[in-house]
Amino acid sequence: MTLQIVRDWVVRFNEHAFAGVLNGKAPGNRPKLNVDERQALAKIVERGPIPAIDGVVRWRRKVDLPGIPDLDGRDHGWS
Repeated sequence: MTLQIVRDWVVRFNEHAFAGVLNGKAPGNRPKLNVDERQALAKIVERGPIPAIDGVVRWRRKVDLPGIPDLDGRDHGWS
């Protein structure tokens, strides 16, 4: 922790009291899947693989899930 960080906290505290020093949610990257795609993927994962169709008996994130027919034709960077 540097002196500058402490100074920034003091300034934020002086301006906004305790709410000023509480961290808000960081913006982060935007989701790769929209809500509908996430729901569709959740159904596929919860259903589990069908060995005769999917060729696996359990899902492994980086190996099997990219093999699922794409939800919308985009590359979601799962692999």
